[in-house]
Amino acid sequence: MVLALFILSIALAFAVSYGVSKLCRDVAEVVLNRFFAGNVSFLTAKYLQFIVVFVGVSCGTRIRLLEDYIGAPAWDRTDLAAQLTPEVWALALYHTAIQSLEGIAWLVLIFGLLFVTALMGIRRSNLRWLLSDRELEKDQEAKEPVVPIN
Repeated sequence: MVLALFILSIALAFAVSYGVSKLCRDVAEVVLNRFFAGNVSFLTAKYLQFIVVFVGVSCGTRIRLLEDYIGAPAWDRTDLAAQLTPEVWALALYHTAIQSLEGIAWLVLIFGLLFVTALMGIRRSNLRWLLSDRELEKDQEAKEPVVPIN
């Protein structure tokens, strides 16, 4: 029973993470295309999708339950397995989904901070080829001198 709950926990964490990763990739690709060149934004969105799945599964999987079961003495394992009522299953699966989403939320926050830092660094450096055409045009407009009209 404990092993079945663990496997179901992994499956639920993977399903939640994969669904969020598809959503994140679509949104991230649009946002990244706005600021970075096409190949950079495509690869970054693909990397973000992989990392979202990885973090979601690793944060959401209920490994502690399996560790407690394996670490328990042999005479206590039947009692632990008997405690797995439908309410405990529901609560464990709820925690799996919530912890997956919580880990992904932290990841997206950190990714956003890194994104802003990278964008500011690229704008100030000579790596202009990493920026999108729209950003290059905006940068050129900002550098043109303003001539007052008399």
